[in-house]
Amino acid sequence: MNSFDEAVSAEDISGDNSIALQVGTKSNKIIKVSFEDMIAVGLGLAGSEHKLQITTRKKVNAAINVVDRALQKALGQQTDIGALQSSLSYTAKNLTVSGENVTVAESTLRDANMATEMTAYTKHTILDRVPKENKRNSMMFRCLAKI
Repeated sequence: MNSFDEAVSAEDISGDNSIALQVGTKSNKIIKVSFEDMIAVGLGLAGSEHKLQITTRKKVNAAINVVDRALQKALGQQTDIGALQSSLSYTAKNLTVSGENVTVAESTLRDANMATEMTAYTKHTILDRVPKENKRNSMMFRCLAKI
């Protein structure tokens, strides 16, 4: 791709030349992105039919209108890109917070599992240390046995 004449296209081209960005944790969380043709020909500023001429007042007014439409198209595209950037930034922050929440929940579950295991270990250690003859009459033994 050494020249600007070459192009690369996606395998699955959409009808409107847009791309869909997966932005959430669910399959339907997508943002569809498309850009308008912003080269001089696409803006109406160049090409065989659109040569801007400023030789007469009428042609100057026509050229001003063409430039004004091109400017409006460029500003509209800039607005769309800004909105897309804002949406992607918001999504990135939400995904970061969601990831942190998952990490905290996983840690809490791991702590609860550890506490359960430590309780069971402590119970068995105490029960093993109580002499067998005291196990039958011991209130502590009866309480621990129920856990």
